[in-house]
Amino acid sequence: AEDQLDVLLMKIEPKFNKIIEISKELNLHVQVSIIIYLVDDHIATKKADRIIKFMEETVQAIAQVNDRIDQEKLKTDHYAFIFEECLRGAARHHQKEKIDCYKAILVNAALPSTLSDDEQEYFLNLVNTLSPVHIRLIAALNEARKIPQGGGRESGFKLRTYLGNTSGDILMSAAAELYQLQFTNTEPRSIPFDADMSRVDGRLTPIAIKFIEFCAL
Repeated sequence: AEDQLDVLLMKIEPKFNKIIEISKELNLHVQVSIIIYLVDDHIATKKADRIIKFMEETVQAIAQVNDRIDQEKLKTDHYAFIFEECLRGAARHHQKEKIDCYKAILVNAALPSTLSDDEQEYFLNLVNTLSPVHIRLIAALNEARKIPQGGGRESGFKLRTYLGNTSGDILMSAAAELYQLQFTNTEPRSIPFDADMSRVDGRLTPIAIKFIEFCAL
C-alpha cells in the first residue's frame, strides 16, 4: 500500500509543481499560498474533524434507538457497504443537508425495514448525487405535506422560506430533476414557491416519501 501511495505521489508532484510555477509567473503569490495550505494541512484536517463529529453524532443517534437495532444486520456485507459509503460521504461533503442524510441512513439501515437492500443502496446513491438544493426542496415539500390544506387558515410560511437564497432558476431546475426522478407528481412550473405552505398541497410521490423515511431521522 505504501509503494502504491509513493507511486501516486510521484505522479501528482510534477503536476502540482507545474501549477506552482505557472502561478508564480503570474505573480499569484496569494493563490500559491492557498494551494499549498489546502494540499498540505487544511483539507485533511477538515475531513478528519468532520468524520469525528459525524461518528460522534451517529453513535448518539444509534444509542437512542439501541433497543430496536437489528444486530444481525450489522454483520452483513450490505451494512458494511452502507457504513463505508456514508463515511466516505461525510468526508467528501461539508453540507449539513447531506451530512444529516448520511447519519440517518446509518441509523435506519440498522433497523428493521420494509425496504430491500437494493432500495436502500439506491437511496444512498441518490444522496451522493443530489445537491443540497434538491434535499432542501424535498424537505420543504415534506413540511408542506404535514400542514392541513385549505380551510382558510394559513401557516405564515412560504415554501421559499425553507429554501434559503437559492435563485428561482435554480429552484426550477432542481424541481425539474426531482420530477424526472418521479419524486414529485406535478411539473415544476406548477409548484407555488411563493405561496403559503397551506396552499402547496401534497406534491411528493410515494417513492419520495420512502426516501425521506430512510434518509431522515
